[in-house]
Amino acid sequence: MEQLKPPPQEKELPAPHEKLLRNPAFWERQGKAAKWLAIGSIIFFILLLISTLLLKPQKLTTTPIQPTQPPTSTIPTTTPIPSNPATNWKTYRNEKYGFEFKYPQDWIFEANQTSEKYDFLDIHLANFRHSDNPACDPSFMGLEIQAGLPKDQNQDFSSFVKSQQIVEGDLGPKGSLKKIKVDNHIGFKAQYSGWDSGCSGPGYFIEQDDARYIYIYTGADKNNQEEELEKFDQILSTFKFLNQNPK
Repeated sequence: MEQLKPPPQEKELPAPHEKLLRNPAFWERQGKAAKWLAIGSIIFFILLLISTLLLKPQKLTTTPIQPTQPPTSTIPTTTPIPSNPATNWKTYRNEKYGFEFKYPQDWIFEANQTSEKYDFLDIHLANFRHSDNPACDPSFMGLEIQAGLPKDQNQDFSSFVKSQQIVEGDLGPKGSLKKIKVDNHIGFKAQYSGWDSGCSGPGYFIEQDDARYIYIYTGADKNNQEEELEKFDQILSTFKFLNQNPK
């Protein structure tokens, strides 16, 4: 009887993909794939974030329209020049005493040559004739200008003026002194002129030359002195000396 051969044993096959798992090239390929997968995922999320931000509804802001301003005029404006009140005033000129000045047309003017101890010119100016009332008439303004008064030509004018001031109670210039210039001649403004009535105003000393001077009494109603003092200054500003001897 023929002896039966045992059936051939089947070779044990390796587990599926065992060779692949044991192959280093496999792992290299898997690592590269994982790396690219990670990079792709990052890029995908970045693109997704950007698209989300771009597609997000934007809040509309409205800018109010400003009204159009009309073009400004380039035409220069002119400033009116204040008129000089002395432009239409009368002019008094005296060649002998060497001066001239202006005064309002409607004022009363009187000039007298004195024949007393001292030869000088005496001028009276007023906006109306003053009454005999010892008090000052309302709205009265007046000046008395004495020109050619003698002085010691060796005496300094400032010292001379101070010597002419009187004490309280007497008639004559008194009070504080302020140095001024009248047509380039030295002058002094006394606080009180010594007007011999109820009117009061400043007095003015003006040096004509080394031996002569002018003194001006002023008187005005105390209730309107600001306007009246301005008028006195305007008259004084028109003084011109014909033979200049400036100091």
